[in-house]
Amino acid sequence: LNNIKLERVLDGRIKILDITNISQFRNIIANDLDKVFIREFSFRSIEISGAVYNPGTYLMNEGDTLNDAIEKAGGFKKNAYTFGAVYQNQNAKVINEEALQRLYEDSIQNISNLIKVSTTSSDYSPLIAILTELKDIEPSGRVVIDLTNKNSTKIQDGDTLLIPEITNQIYIYGSISDSGAALYVEGKGYDYYIEKKGGFTEQANKDAVFVLNPNGESYKVKINKNRFISQNKEVEIYPGSIIYVPETIDNGYQSLLQTQSYASILGNLGVSLASLSVLKD
Repeated sequence: LNNIKLERVLDGRIKILDITNISQFRNIIANDLDKVFIREFSFRSIEISGAVYNPGTYLMNEGDTLNDAIEKAGGFKKNAYTFGAVYQNQNAKVINEEALQRLYEDSIQNISNLIKVSTTSSDYSPLIAILTELKDIEPSGRVVIDLTNKNSTKIQDGDTLLIPEITNQIYIYGSISDSGAALYVEGKGYDYYIEKKGGFTEQANKDAVFVLNPNGESYKVKINKNRFISQNKEVEIYPGSIIYVPETIDNGYQSLLQTQSYASILGNLGVSLASLSVLKD
């Protein structure tokens, strides 16, 4: 009832009158230009699944955070892998969808321009393959989060949060002999996991490897003395990380498009792995 107001014109001025009890209306005679404002309580719905004690859909108050929702869901189970939590937001999904559409349309235009100005016969099949993958991407609304932060993200209506179980696997795909999973071993570098899957193929681009960490952060890295380096920063491999090795592409624009496309493709792959409970021992 603290959210009910009566707006009335009194002595030539607009006055706002608080209504503290609904019975007050019995004694109020309606005047011309009266307005009654009833503020609606703002709730948010969030779906929580995975390694929590009480998964389900919860109605939360405005201003509540992800940590509030997790507490409402009974908290984390002992096997919860919070670093791999997948938080998806509807606003982020819309933005990502628009960005992917712009990338696709711009790429079509750039390829058309390349063909028009090209004076030699060129093979555009790698570009077409990348564009096909790009077009087929289902936009993700994933947002990188840190559940150890007490001031965690505020909930928006329609959010989803998936808490996967602890995993001991690394996933390796692309231009290697045998794509798939390898057991995580603490302290081991890229060479260990690549060799576990049969090593690089002849077409592998060793200077443009992609890494997606379980928390959703992605990096384009190059190999430097048996370490993954991204912008002079060593990239650590975590349980549940995805390593992708693309093929070598000579065309500069193809390489740029490949970088932009695979960042999105890998992001969706990470969501799919968690959603399908593949991130398990």
